Amino acid sequence: MRVLINLFQTQRSFRRAAIALSFICFAVFAMPPSAALGHIQDDQKQDSADSGKSQEAKGNDGQADLDEAFELKINATEPRDFDKIVGLCKSAIEKGLDDVNKAQAVELMVSTLVQHAEQYLPRIVAQPRDRRWRIYRTEALSRLEKAIEAKENLLPAHILIAQLNALEGGNVERAELAISKAIELASEDPQQLSQALTIRATISDDEERQINDLSQAIKIDPANTEALALRSELFLRREEIDKALDDLSAWSRAEPDRADAILRLVGVLNATNRNEEALEKLSQFIERAPESTLLFSIRARLNMELKNNEAALADAEISLQLNKDNPDALMTRAILLADNKDSDGALRDINRLLQLSPGNPRGLWIRSLILASKKEYDSSLEDLQKLARGFPDVIEYQMQMAAIYNAKEEPQTALKIYDELIEQNPDAWRVYRGRGDARLSLGQHAEAIADYERALELHPQDEEDDGLLNNLAWVLSTSPVDKLRDGKRAVELSIRSCELTEYKMPHILSTLASSYAEIDDFENAIKWIDKALELYEGDSEDLLDNLKREKEAYTQGRKWRELQEPGKKSVGYPAPLPSEKSDK
Repeated sequence: MRVLINLFQTQRSFRRAAIALSFICFAVFAMPPSAALGHIQDDQKQDSADSGKSQEAKGNDGQADLDEAFELKINATEPRDFDKIVGLCKSAIEKGLDDVNKAQAVELMVSTLVQHAEQYLPRIVAQPRDRRWRIYRTEALSRLEKAIEAKENLLPAHILIAQLNALEGGNVERAELAISKAIELASEDPQQLSQALTIRATISDDEERQINDLSQAIKIDPANTEALALRSELFLRREEIDKALDDLSAWSRAEPDRADAILRLVGVLNATNRNEEALEKLSQFIERAPESTLLFSIRARLNMELKNNEAALADAEISLQLNKDNPDALMTRAILLADNKDSDGALRDINRLLQLSPGNPRGLWIRSLILASKKEYDSSLEDLQKLARGFPDVIEYQMQMAAIYNAKEEPQTALKIYDELIEQNPDAWRVYRGRGDARLSLGQHAEAIADYERALELHPQDEEDDGLLNNLAWVLSTSPVDKLRDGKRAVELSIRSCELTEYKMPHILSTLASSYAEIDDFENAIKWIDKALELYEGDSEDLLDNLKREKEAYTQGRKWRELQEPGKKSVGYPAPLPSEKSDK
């Protein structure tokens, strides 16, 4: 089970996601508008006192409009107020102001235009998207363009123009021009230059240029965590995993309290099978955030993958104590309880999950498996049929349906499903394995062997299936049809199946015993059937009885035979001794 973290985004979504990062709303000026306004007003008073006669000589016909603009700015909050302030500043400049007052009018107009533009930002980047966000963007850009028309070297305005134009449907060329100007203006300020380079990386479609810009941004300002995060995404897309992990580690060290940083790091470690390291990193973070139901549920899954089932169950319990309806924790606990043979507890959790999220595909799938383990086959089929209708291209759902029909002793129905699946998926090895099982249930040994052999040919070498190896070994060692048996190959296959299951599965050890018996090695046959009886735990009296009968046969020097006929219960029997065979 993989920590569901989406690390490989498309180029377009990479850009959009980056644009929505925190620096889109960073302060436009180092001081808030009210502080800037007070500063301007103080300067205005001092200049007025020092140069009154000079101002009269140059003409200040627009002074009244400028004064009104300053008064209005003090309490301005509405768009119409901002527009009126800008209008008054323009009017004041047109009517005439001396150099000092004109400069103040320009500063007031520019600060108001940018402040007005900033008010649109939350509605532009809000999730879910406001349907009018494009209109808001147009309004914001209009005011930002007017601001740089009045004051060309306004760095924050150039950055916002670039970011807004880089959003979906924006003017990319204008974005590139704006960010280039911002980089030029920020040349003497390392932090702002680093931010501007980071933004240019999100605008570009050239992956090499993106990495170069981000690398330069990080070199200039190693604390630029947004650049680290974005570069890690690019490295992941290029499958440069170690470089991505270096960036994610640097990010999590720089911002140790950022949950998204540690979750991305843990997600990559998990996806690359470095679960021990992922567990260590996550545990360290949990010590700082012991009230996070999400983190405990993720650690539960990591522990489950590492087969630390007790620790996994404990984490799932804590997660559910913090939030009794955490769906991920409910799912994990259900799986763990089912593994512990607590089917009723597992069903309670999975049913609660499906109440919270009706139709949840994974929930339906897990419930169908739990119900099948309880032999509630009809209920299991109901869930599988829902899944098959909703996801007709997922062959696993139909394969499981076929397996259930086979378990219900309806192998003909199972065979029909497998035939249809093979016609649609001629290279799906698991389907051949399933059809082999159905044919074995019908007593079609030659056909079953052919399907098992085909499955072995098709399946990847790194996906060995102990069940496939075991079933083929069983029919090769126990078929009543002499020409189909191959004891030597059965021993090879069953040994490999036992290795994959660490010699801990009684029914697979039984196959190993029957395989040795087929090559007349009854000493090993008795050894392994004894081991199967020793390990047997369960409530299947049929299996226990068969194991005992197999041992009796091997003790007598008899081999084992089994043939299941349609509609009849499968019952094995000892083969006659050579001296007992008929001469027919």
